[in-house]
Amino acid sequence: LKSAGINSLTSGDNGNAGNVIVQTGTLTIEEAGIGSRTKGKGDAGQVEVTADSISLIRNAGISSNACLTDSCQDNAGQTIEGNAGQVIIDAGSIVIENSSGLGSDTEGKGNAGKITITADSVVFREQSGIGTNTRNNSTGNAGEITITAGSLLLEGQRNGIGSETQDNSSGDAGKITITADSLVLREGSTIGTRTIDNSTGDAGIIIINVDSISLENNSEILSTTETTGKIGTITLNANSISLSDSRITTAVEERAVVNSQENQDPNIIIRGSSLSLTNNAQVTASSSGQGNASDILVEADSIFLEESNISTETVSGDGGNITLTLQDLLLLRNGSQITTSAGTEDQPGDGGDITINADLIVAFLEENSDITANAFEGMGGNITLTAEGIFGFNFPDQLTNLSDIIASSERGVDGDIQINILGVNPSHGLVELPTTVVDPSTLIAASCTDNVKVGSNSSKGDEFIITGRGGLPPSPLDPIISQTVIADWVTIDNSATENDQSQITPAAREESARKRPRRRIVEAQGWLIGPDGTVILTAFPTTPEAWANSWRKSPSCQDLRRITNGS
Repeated sequence: LKSAGINSLTSGDNGNAGNVIVQTGTLTIEEAGIGSRTKGKGDAGQVEVTADSISLIRNAGISSNACLTDSCQDNAGQTIEGNAGQVIIDAGSIVIENSSGLGSDTEGKGNAGKITITADSVVFREQSGIGTNTRNNSTGNAGEITITAGSLLLEGQRNGIGSETQDNSSGDAGKITITADSLVLREGSTIGTRTIDNSTGDAGIIIINVDSISLENNSEILSTTETTGKIGTITLNANSISLSDSRITTAVEERAVVNSQENQDPNIIIRGSSLSLTNNAQVTASSSGQGNASDILVEADSIFLEESNISTETVSGDGGNITLTLQDLLLLRNGSQITTSAGTEDQPGDGGDITINADLIVAFLEENSDITANAFEGMGGNITLTAEGIFGFNFPDQLTNLSDIIASSERGVDGDIQINILGVNPSHGLVELPTTVVDPSTLIAASCTDNVKVGSNSSKGDEFIITGRGGLPPSPLDPIISQTVIADWVTIDNSATENDQSQITPAAREESARKRPRRRIVEAQGWLIGPDGTVILTAFPTTPEAWANSWRKSPSCQDLRRITNGS
């Protein structure tokens, strides 16, 4: 489809526009569009596109709108009441580039339509995107944006997925929900909701559920307000979260007037396995207008900060709280910051609290990485750190060039710092051994029977089993008791020994040595079992019959005499 269009329109006082349904293998739209629109009391039609692949190139679009003309009034001069229709896209792959996009707007009393995308792969490039907005004094709400994809890529300046309430509108911006295996934003791409231009509606919420998310090169996920409307909550659930020179932000802008009591819950919620912020990346909640900063909550296994920060800041209101709940490590490198600030222009406002729970909290002392809760005229925030170990920090009264932990106020009362070092549990991870007494008889192999013949199939051989000392194994909580037998030192009476030896003449010693028979040492040629079960090695060979019979009878006196004499 090139330089042409497929459209459905209603402009009368009554009646809805028809639906637009496209089903094809491959759909390419260039400098053209598919859409539905209403200019009356009726609703715009629904736009459905199903294809294996969809490409929108050079100012191409798929949309459903309520009005979008110079005058959004019916023949009686009344503002139109119709709603925009839904836009539903189902494809294997979708590529949208060169100022192309999907959209649904309202300029009347009706609502903008919902945009739903289901695809294996979705790519936006070169000033392209998706938008739902309220415009030109409209009272309707912007539509929701829902994307379900295997991979979602936004690459290039002014690429975005967003919903806004603008131009004196009173409706709310739409909700954005993204579910994907992989989400990547590069080169200044954005996902966001905003209230601007004297509108009174609220910014929409953003919910992202992905396996991995990467923001690179000045990309951003944001929710902001420039008016009396509230900012939306950003909720990010991912296994791996990586930000490099990029931001996750909620902001009350300078002209905004927001009720200080309305932002009590966290407006940035991040849950994942690992969170990595590098190269001046930021997770921040700020208020440059009249109102408090919102709170930040992070729940993860580990957080790594390098030249980056997690912060809340206000000009005149209270600073937002930061809560980090980690299963493993918090590591700050090269000037990274975790900070709450209030009253940055010498205005009232208490500093926000910082609460961190982790196994380890680590910085490098000379790298100037700080954890601070500051205020100017108000009270400094409180800092509570709970970990098994905290390393690399200084605790000064004022900031230094080292890595510091400070809760202070320029003109007010300093905040409190509470450090909780958890003790190491020696039984953590150990398994309780069984205490059931073992019957030694079950560990002894039965002897051969009289009828077993050597080499027969019924012969199973013999076994020699060492079962150890036995007894009950100690539990990990029992005290260590040595099993070593301690024997006292024995002092030899040297004088008596010398007297005994002196009475023996050299001649007697020589005569005794000559009479004593010399025993020949040979390798063991066989073995027998003694009456008490002792294994006796013999200097003479034993026959298989004698070896087998030795299990059932004691050795003869003659055998024992031969063993004793070494013959």
